[in-house]
Parts: sequence; C-alpha cells; structure tokens
Amino acid sequence: MKRRQWMQLSACALGSATTPVLRAQGLEPAVGASPATPIRFESLLVDLPLNLKKELQDWAPGGMPVMTGLTLELPELVDNGNDVRLRVAVESPMTPQHHVRRLAVWAPRNPQALVLEAVFTPLVARAELVTRIRLSSTQRLLALAELSNGEVRCAAMSVLVALAACIEA
Repeated sequence: MKRRQWMQLSACALGSATTPVLRAQGLEPAVGASPATPIRFESLLVDLPLNLKKELQDWAPGGMPVMTGLTLELPELVDNGNDVRLRVAVESPMTPQHHVRRLAVWAPRNPQALVLEAVFTPLVARAELVTRIRLSSTQRLLALAELSNGEVRCAAMSVLVALAACIEA
C-alpha cells in the first residue's frame, strides 16, 4: 500500500471514528442537518452560562433562527486547540436591499466565549471569513448571522479537541 492510499484510508476511518466519541461526550457532529428547519434556541442553549444565553437570545429576539444559508466549517477532530482553522460564510446577494449586517461565532467553553464578531456592508462582495481561532476544550461552536431584513441564521458544530488551548495558569 502506498503512503497516499494509507493516508486516504486512515482519514476516512478517523472521520467515522469521531462521531461516536462526540456522541459519548453528549455532543453531536452537526445540528440542523435538514435545510430550512427552524429550531428552538433552547435546544442549543442547554448547559450554557446565563450571561451567554442572554447574549445569544439578544441576537435572535424571536427565538427562531433558520438553520439554512449559514456555513460553519472547521475540523471535527482538532489535534491542537491553539490553531484551529475556521470558515464562516453566509449566502446572501449582498445588495443594499438584502445583505448580511453582522456575524458572530461563540465557543462557550473558552474563557472569552465570543471568538469572532464581524460587521458587513453591501459593499462587500461575499459575506465570508476565514481565520484561525483557539479552542479551550471539546465543545459545540455556535454561529449567528443577522440579515438586513431581520432574518437570523444559525449554525452549530461540535469539535473534539485533543490538546486544549486557553488554559489559565
């Protein structure tokens, strides 16, 4: 077996092996798999501190964000929490009538839960960000995007962190 074939097979095996580990820790690999499914915020806010719950509820006053049109991409298994690649994208034509106003990502188990907040204008061609963040432990990240028409989009993804970052001495 060649090295490339071994790496492809091991990556497939590793990807399928992370889902049972996440479920054993009470986390799911992805939330809201079916498109355009309205969710209740209460299901995402379980076991979060009260101040973070309030902050998230302020973003979606109606309590019904839509689980479509917002993409949150990061690896399901992270070797080192000090350097995690994150991509967030919102589907929007970015016209003056219909554009993304703001976007935020929270990592509830980090010392500072809000890891990313961005403001967009219609002058931006695409509502997309790629960056690197730190994760303190295995957790579920939450992303919310507010559009100019008042719609709030939501995405959540669980990440298994092998080596923690953000540790206070």
